[in-house]
Amino acid sequence: MQEMRVCPYSINNMNDQQVVRFRRLPRISTYIVAWCIGEMQKVSKGIISIYSTSNIQNAQYALELASRTVAFYEEYFGINYQLDKLDICVIPDFTNYAMENWGLICIKETYCLFNEETAFAGQKPDLADTITHELSHQWFGNLISPVWWDDLWLNEGFATWIAIFAAEQLQISERNEILSPQLIRGTDENNLDVILYHNAHLIDWAPWKEFYTVFGYNRGLYADSLRSSKPIRTPIFSGSEAGDAFNPVTYQKSAAIIRMIQQYYGPEPFRERLSTYLKKFAFSNATSKDFFGVFNNDSLNVVQMTDYWLSNPGFPVIKVESDGTLSQYRMTNREVQKEDSNWPLSLNILVLPKKIQLLKCLEMNMLIRKFSHQKLRYIKRMCYFLQDAAISMKN
Repeated sequence: MQEMRVCPYSINNMNDQQVVRFRRLPRISTYIVAWCIGEMQKVSKGIISIYSTSNIQNAQYALELASRTVAFYEEYFGINYQLDKLDICVIPDFTNYAMENWGLICIKETYCLFNEETAFAGQKPDLADTITHELSHQWFGNLISPVWWDDLWLNEGFATWIAIFAAEQLQISERNEILSPQLIRGTDENNLDVILYHNAHLIDWAPWKEFYTVFGYNRGLYADSLRSSKPIRTPIFSGSEAGDAFNPVTYQKSAAIIRMIQQYYGPEPFRERLSTYLKKFAFSNATSKDFFGVFNNDSLNVVQMTDYWLSNPGFPVIKVESDGTLSQYRMTNREVQKEDSNWPLSLNILVLPKKIQLLKCLEMNMLIRKFSHQKLRYIKRMCYFLQDAAISMKN
């Protein structure tokens, strides 16, 4: 197997060896070229196939998830998957867990083959996160690759963020389908059981809750709380240094920042800018500057806000006083640092005057901001902690 389909002919040479020819690849980065050779079984749905040397019957969940995820990405990005097939090859013992080769994803057995009766705790969310993550790379990373490794966050940060976002959206879609009478009309009891399995149980956990508690978000925060922590965008001078960029800060912190941008900018305007970026730089390379170029004409200070987060280590604790005063300081793993830090951020606060809920978004640039509401509750969506030092939460 290779990224493209086999040509409809092959050539046998004099030594009874077979030369297999594949269709020509589009423009592609050299680090995502792969071949897989072996005797395998497969299951398929549309252009998606999963190959494994054994237990192929356990690939049905991953196949259904992959099919729905690709359909979601195509609709969300407004760009179809660009190759004529998408293979997922199961590797029994794969040290890298998974690799997003364009059209030929390689993945460790644990993260693709799933049996409800023998699965270990947490396997299903781990598998789903890996599948949605690697599939997103078919756009972020493969369709567009960073110019250099110092912009790796454009690959891994976006893949980490949208993998969870996609799972959340698939879950919402599944619930709507289950409630739709058109789904079950005309089916017998056995078929209904199958339909409900594929829909009700595709995503049966809270994706963002898993991210903040299980999928490494806290690992990212811990790594970023070290005094030795480096920024997301750190100069990399040679290919041998590229491995240093594959760390929790690049993955989890970047994902949290991207979600902060999405919440600040608005889901639909943010989606439109992502689509513009992907279409503009398809089959080529891009930098952070290129990405933020699609935001430059907007009145919101998204570029300025995000640049600080990408270029500086650490994250702040936001302190809210009972009189509404806001301040921030850097959190570290050893002691509070009262240094003059300046994280621009979007602070989402749920205001509850007279039990009426209202979501407000505040911009904060280390200037002390005051507002009249006294009862505050933090919505955990961003890349910082909230300290409600002296706020009464009674009643």
